[in-house]
Amino acid sequence: MDISKGLVTQNAFQVIQQIEETFDELTRWSDDDYNKFSDLLHDLKVSRGEETPRNQSDVTFDTTKSVGDALEDLVNFIIKKTFFFEVTANVRTGTNEVDQVIRLSKKGKIALEKFEIPRSMLYIEEDIFLGECKNYATSLSVTYIGKFYSLLKQCDCSVGIIFTYKGISGKEKTWSDAHGLAKVIRLIEKYSNNNKKFYILEFNLKDYEDILNKKSFFDLLDAKITSLQIAANHEAFLEEPLPEQLNALIDHCKE
Repeated sequence: MDISKGLVTQNAFQVIQQIEETFDELTRWSDDDYNKFSDLLHDLKVSRGEETPRNQSDVTFDTTKSVGDALEDLVNFIIKKTFFFEVTANVRTGTNEVDQVIRLSKKGKIALEKFEIPRSMLYIEEDIFLGECKNYATSLSVTYIGKFYSLLKQCDCSVGIIFTYKGISGKEKTWSDAHGLAKVIRLIEKYSNNNKKFYILEFNLKDYEDILNKKSFFDLLDAKITSLQIAANHEAFLEEPLPEQLNALIDHCKE
């Protein structure tokens, strides 16, 4: 038996595990974070009339701006808590206003280098991507996908996320409506423009509830990118946490 090969494998597991633990530590939310996010999610549901204010002093959503702000506040919080990204809201360009310009932060760049974290763990290779918030009572049609595509091209960005309440029209596993157009655009960019990492992704109320239930933003990114590529529901790619006993057994086997 070649013991040296076993040692190399063991060291590889240890390095990988250390990187994963560092990444998890940097992106982990505290109890206070989840409490704050729960309040923001409650406000978002209040803005759409699906929950009632807990107190009379709670903010009222009686204008289009206040309804829109409820979603933007929640999204800005999510991005801030990624650790690696920072967000600048309501940026005016020469022709448009961008809801969110999301950039790899200075501390994110330092952490990637200092802790030797592979950039692929962020799932977005661009240092800049765009966010668009649409807190509407219905799902978004193909028109909004087309407009967002135009905005991404004008801003020279390859990744955009539409943050919604009700989602976009169609289904993830079909090629119709807004979901279908997002898939077609990805293929056009890949095969006609040689842009293999062009994605228009969408988050909705179900995703925000998943985050509250301890799914990370990066878990969802990974699942949604895979879903966009192979036309399947993204929930199939959300890895379930292993039972504690099984994790212990795996660790024992690595030793």
